[in-house]
Amino acid sequence: MQLEGSRDGPHLYPLFHADGGQEVWTYLRDGPFRTMDEYVRHLDGFAGRHGLLAFVVREAASARPVGMSLIIHISDRTESVEIAYVLFAPDVHGKGVAFAAVQALLEYIFQDLGKMLCIWKCDSLNAKSAGLARKLGFRQTEEIKGDFVVKGRLRDSLVFQMQAQDWQAQDRSLRGSGMR
Repeated sequence: MQLEGSRDGPHLYPLFHADGGQEVWTYLRDGPFRTMDEYVRHLDGFAGRHGLLAFVVREAASARPVGMSLIIHISDRTESVEIAYVLFAPDVHGKGVAFAAVQALLEYIFQDLGKMLCIWKCDSLNAKSAGLARKLGFRQTEEIKGDFVVKGRLRDSLVFQMQAQDWQAQDRSLRGSGMR
């Protein structure tokens, strides 16, 4: 579901700003945010940005927001996009929610958008993000040393890629195993 700052921000803010939730900001350029209003304005900034789609992830049983993610660098002129800003509430970590949500994003990217390549970049120190990329079937293709500054630290970025045909083979395998 498309993310709307004014609708989803008040639910997401406590997930990413309460005890245990602030760790999500360690590897990002922005956040944490001092107030919910500041956070909602930040989320509203994603709306209508060219080449960007923002999504809220809701828990299936309760429909409560539990995470968010972006697809960036969307263009009719390129065959690739990037998944970014993948954040999930601490209470759903390790429960398959992120895996299922990103699988749905990949389906959207390769089937609906018709892209041929999906890129995933993360801080080289973010073992959870790199682990999720690998579990999803992304292949690490490079490491960019000194990619940019995050909270006063020069960040090295790991770059992962997945091609459409790799996702299609993996998706068929998951469907055959009953996991999808």
